[in-house]
Amino acid sequence: MKAKGALYFLLCLLAVSGVLFYQILEPFIDPLITAVVLAVALLPLHRALTRFFHGRTVAAAVSTLLGVALIVIPLGFLAYSLSGEVSGLYKHMKGKSVEEGGWGPFFTKIIEPPLDAVSGRLPISKDNLRKEIVQRVGEVSGWMVAKTSSALGGFTATTLNLGLAVVILFFFLRDGEALIRHVTGLLPLTLQQSDRLVLAVSQAIVANVHGVLAVAAVQGTLLFLGFWIFGVQSPLLWAMMGAFLSMIPLVGAAAVWVPVSLTLMFSEHMGKGIGLAAWCMVIVANADNIVRPLVVGSRVRQHPMLVFFAMIGGIRAFGILGLLLGPIVLAITMATIDLLREELGLKRSEESVGAGDVVAGGGGGTEPALPPDAPNAPPA
Repeated sequence: MKAKGALYFLLCLLAVSGVLFYQILEPFIDPLITAVVLAVALLPLHRALTRFFHGRTVAAAVSTLLGVALIVIPLGFLAYSLSGEVSGLYKHMKGKSVEEGGWGPFFTKIIEPPLDAVSGRLPISKDNLRKEIVQRVGEVSGWMVAKTSSALGGFTATTLNLGLAVVILFFFLRDGEALIRHVTGLLPLTLQQSDRLVLAVSQAIVANVHGVLAVAAVQGTLLFLGFWIFGVQSPLLWAMMGAFLSMIPLVGAAAVWVPVSLTLMFSEHMGKGIGLAAWCMVIVANADNIVRPLVVGSRVRQHPMLVFFAMIGGIRAFGILGLLLGPIVLAITMATIDLLREELGLKRSEESVGAGDVVAGGGGGTEPALPPDAPNAPPA
């Protein structure tokens, strides 16, 4: 009786402490997830550096610095280039507006040709159409100002999260494998079963990284074609910028093709600007919805349609992080179902795949997700 009372007490204590522990960790979920993704992506490099330096701490520090450099340096270059382009566009528009007697007459002159074309073919009043466009432009401008103010207000929090992600990344690289062994050792599963769950998660993360790279390559190629067809100067440079920005959530390749399209429109190339914007909105933007599910689905061995729904549902449930968390939840769910089928004797033996039969990133090798000599507990 006393033993049962102790068990119930410990279970209640675990439930309460678990809720409190989640509340402690909740503000750091974003940097934690960011660090986990970067750690898995940098793991091959870190293992090579560990063999080179003969030590985990130095290798983790070098891997972290290289990972940060690979992100910060291109971002700085892109920000500098884009700021120059936006500044040039603003100066050009300001000069044109002065010639026309102000921003209002300048904007009216720009929209007159499309208004004439639309009102001449459709039974729509030109004055009503102009009024509607001006109203919509005002709404979009207000939304952009609000979003910009919100982004500037959250700059400190974003900087802090990035700093935390870098620190967490270092410790994940140095002690991550031992920590995983320690955590999985607490689960009521065999070593093989826990390894397969870890493998499913790592495969999903690597699949997402490959999906991001594939989308960047495809969108960069499509952007280059669009820029070249519509006569944009330096199409390869702008396409490379768009490809890199496509890997950044909430930014995407639109950060490049929108200002480029506007530059064409406001430089007396209205047809080219509209054509480029249409190409990017219809072809480039939708490439993400096709390429990412195909790549991720092939890596996690799930149907692309199922992966697509996992991503869309993940975004609705978790925000932009759902692009990553959706496929991970899907992979964990399918792996759990797989293990349950084995436990219940519903799975044929030839269907089973050992944890060491697939690379942590999926396919093409024989290295297990965790080295067999990894310690069972994190270092002190």
